[in-house]
Amino acid sequence: MKTFKEFQGKTPTQIVEQVYFKIRIPDMSTMFMKASSEAAVKLDMRKKLKPDVVKEVTIERVTKAEMRKIYRAMGQGKED
Repeated sequence: MKTFKEFQGKTPTQIVEQVYFKIRIPDMSTMFMKASSEAAVKLDMRKKLKPDVVKEVTIERVTKAEMRKIYRAMGQGKED
């Protein structure tokens, strides 16, 4: 961790951490997207999908471990 002297009085830059989001679209399989926030995912979906489909989209934040479990289950044919 940097000390105050290493920053030389300047404020540190904000670290942008990206997390995974589980996206469910009706009549499609579950997708995962890496983004900084749920709002960023919604904005991206609005650009790609029709307005009536966007209303039915559900977005849920998941950890990397949960995402891996879901992918493994999907590979075995076990869809939730």
